[in-house]
Amino acid sequence: MPNPLFDALFAPLAGQNRPLLHLAGGDVVSADDLYRLIARYAHVLRAEGVTTGDRVAVQIAKSPEALAF
Repeated sequence: MPNPLFDALFAPLAGQNRPLLHLAGGDVVSADDLYRLIARYAHVLRAEGVTTGDRVAVQIAKSPEALAF
């Protein structure tokens, strides 16, 4: 099943080492780092039985991890 939102916003980040997020502590998250984090979350959700069309709700603090989730 196609995922137009992922394809438009996140798939183009794969392999790009350019800085994407500049964190308050001075750390930098590259575009590829964010892409890989998104992939890790996707694999965990799949392993837990989440399938296409399911909805997942979370309440988490603002962070790069929250953006990836």
